[in-house]
Amino acid sequence: MRGYQDDRCRNPETAAPGQGWVRAPGKNIGMGGVFLDGGLLPGQRGNCLSKPTPKQRAFEEVAAEHLDALFRTALRYARGDAAVAEDLVQDTLLQGLRAWSGLREPERAGGWLFRILSRLHLNRLRHVARHPEIGAGDFDETAFEQAMAAWSPDGNPETLAVGDAGVERVLAALDTLPAAWSEVFWLLEVEGYSYSEVAGILDVSPGTIASRLYRARAALRQVLADTDAERVRR
Repeated sequence: MRGYQDDRCRNPETAAPGQGWVRAPGKNIGMGGVFLDGGLLPGQRGNCLSKPTPKQRAFEEVAAEHLDALFRTALRYARGDAAVAEDLVQDTLLQGLRAWSGLREPERAGGWLFRILSRLHLNRLRHVARHPEIGAGDFDETAFEQAMAAWSPDGNPETLAVGDAGVERVLAALDTLPAAWSEVFWLLEVEGYSYSEVAGILDVSPGTIASRLYRARAALRQVLADTDAERVRR
């Protein structure tokens, strides 16, 4: 997680992407130091403290409810790289805070934050495509599981299993699917969003969501079946 030097203190509403959050010295609260003592949005470093504004406090109360799910999804987007996932969530929260006053229905903040996260993820992919030397990296199953275990209270994404397949196998199989299918599967089956909510997050029709989920399930079963057959042949 990137942060400022001790001699600088900036408002998270005006900080550049990836530069408005800091670690709390000696703390291990929440995701990589995003949660600090006394609040989610301090815009502070070392002894440089600023009292959260009412807007910041209202936003952090809502954002805190969705932070776990945002990080799990960001970790999936980042292919197991916890540092990249933290940056995605950090920038999501910064953008969310800046636009918070314009949100007319705060009760729908979860889907709204996921839309921000999804757009940031797509922007990151476009940037990597334009700069291949950066690279997105190969999917690291071990890193993903370790990061999930460190983040999730019970150490695994509860609803990921398909039939009797283990979490690791499903994660590896999910990574072979088209991104549009795996994204829908993840939001519906792991994060528990409804069809209409996922449709709003991804800006497509509920019918398209249903179609993508059907295809994702069928493809996952086929990938897992092929894996089993390969094991038998060995």
